Amino acid sequence: MELGEFSEETSDSNPPRRFTSFAYSPKDPSQLWVGTLEGVYQSRDGGAVWQKIPNRGLADERIEDLVFSDQSGLIAATDREVARFQPGEKRWEGIPLGLTRFPAALDLTVSSKEILLVASGIQVLEWPLEPIELPTGNTVFLPSPERLEILRRLIELEPTIREVQKAAIRYGDLGNGKIKRWQWGSRMRSLIPRVSFEKDLAVSTNIDVDRGGTNNPDIFITGPEDVNKSWNLDFTWELGDLLYSSAQTSIDSRSKLLVELRESILGEVTRIYFERRRLQMELAFSASEDPREYYDLLLRLDELSAQLDALTNGFFSREIEKIYEAEPELKEPWNAGLDKS
Repeated sequence: MELGEFSEETSDSNPPRRFTSFAYSPKDPSQLWVGTLEGVYQSRDGGAVWQKIPNRGLADERIEDLVFSDQSGLIAATDREVARFQPGEKRWEGIPLGLTRFPAALDLTVSSKEILLVASGIQVLEWPLEPIELPTGNTVFLPSPERLEILRRLIELEPTIREVQKAAIRYGDLGNGKIKRWQWGSRMRSLIPRVSFEKDLAVSTNIDVDRGGTNNPDIFITGPEDVNKSWNLDFTWELGDLLYSSAQTSIDSRSKLLVELRESILGEVTRIYFERRRLQMELAFSASEDPREYYDLLLRLDELSAQLDALTNGFFSREIEKIYEAEPELKEPWNAGLDKS
């Protein structure tokens, strides 16, 4: 598969089309990596099948640049840090470079040992790298049938992706009904008349002159005031708005912005939802004996749930709490720590 043929879907087998960086293994060119705005994807067969590398340990999942060597492993630059992927722990570990600006580009140079070159702002930093520790073997952990049944039951009862998406649309008021109401209202407006009301009040004073004789002065006589009152009420209909209203242009512009915002939010909800699903599977099949790593996975699970709550006004956690109240045994695997029996 050529790089320009990536699918827009963000599944494990098809990374996003919009990648930011690319790396490959000099010893085995069939091993490829691409950096995206959602993390790093890896292919071991020249691009036919892709799999997303876990984002655990990354301060920011938006990848700016990638480099790889068989000695130093995979190194990524994000907007916040430079990190190296640890295959044995399946997590990223930050490299303490002390950057004053965000990293912009990476490169590797070889002398007695490999040196990482990091371009950041107007400075280029050198950082010596120790060889990466590769895992000696794959430990396969098979949880008990009871634990697998609990996991299956939990996934079955949790809100579906469609339910979570609908909750996000409701909370953000991003439904299509809003645009339809605007369009309907702009046309129905023509049936409502425009009302104008005018009222006039005019007051004038009558003055007459009584001219006296030769020895008598003229006298001004003030008569009764003239008061004129009038009012006018007009009704106007713009029936042409039934066919096309001038407000349609503004509605169309807002409709486009609303669609873009809805796509962005639903895309984020979908990404978080299925990352949480993968994390649940990783927790169930984790073979680590390190409590810190296990509870780090639990914290990440809570973090992803909180992100879904932020996008759905707490809908996700409310539904999860209902499940645990009805079937408390489903919460036991997450409370059992490293006891996976």
